[in-house]
Amino acid sequence: MKQKIRFNKEKNVKIKNDPYRFGISFEIVIDLIKNDLYKKIKHPNQKKYPNQECFLVFFKDYPFFIPYVSEEKGVFLKNIIPSRKLKGVIND
Repeated sequence: MKQKIRFNKEKNVKIKNDPYRFGISFEIVIDLIKNDLYKKIKHPNQKKYPNQECFLVFFKDYPFFIPYVSEEKGVFLKNIIPSRKLKGVIND
């Protein structure tokens, strides 16, 4: 992905300090995306988030989905959410 990737710095600190997210951060997600270690899907809740898509990544053998919105010059990452339900989607 060659587009600009943005995120909220305060949210990133919160995510890094959350023990249920295994130390993942937006910087790690961006590195995985730049190395093509991701899949793209529509947001699972299109009714509530119709303009969002998600990146799916693995970090420390755990799947995460990262909702984002497209912007004129790239994407804005909204969150990093761990999800066991997505294991089969990424491993396929």
